[in-house]
Amino acid sequence: MSLAAPLWSRQLCLQSLYTCPLQLVFPQWAIDSIDKLRRAFIWSGSDSTCSARCKVAWETVCRPGDLGGLGISDLRRAGIALRVRWEWKARTEHRLLTCSSERPVIAVFQAATIFRLGNSESTFFWTDRWINGSSLHDLMSALFASVCNKKKKTTVAKALHQDAWIRHITGPLSLQVLLEFNRLYNILEDV
Repeated sequence: MSLAAPLWSRQLCLQSLYTCPLQLVFPQWAIDSIDKLRRAFIWSGSDSTCSARCKVAWETVCRPGDLGGLGISDLRRAGIALRVRWEWKARTEHRLLTCSSERPVIAVFQAATIFRLGNSESTFFWTDRWINGSSLHDLMSALFASVCNKKKKTTVAKALHQDAWIRHITGPLSLQVLLEFNRLYNILEDV
């Protein structure tokens, strides 16, 4: 493909190559290797190129067109976005055992979602943002730190059943933990 080929045809070729396999978690070296091939394809139309042929920095190429780039997707970010979609799908279909444990995926998912309680079986009590748009992890960090790791993925329904959330607290009871416990107890009276 020559440099005169329309940009949209290059984007179509480059993006169709990785969309399916990228839903898996690739190590950074694999993404770097794929990006090397993509750069070579854009600048020389082959599987290798020298740095003198690269006209623009790769970070700039990966920007959207309206921000001065060519609109080529950043593989790492696109992979995270696809796995965030899986996280959302697992939550909405109540498959909590398949939820991600990958930090970037969880961080993006938490930042992008606010939960409204229905039957409360797909919302995590300690980590999801279900109390006025915030999570208990954010609101009460000292109390969260004293929660047993196994219980941090408990749903709201299970935690509220017979006040089971109280038994999740196993760490040392400092003054700050007791204050946050009292505050949480008062908040949950209205739920």
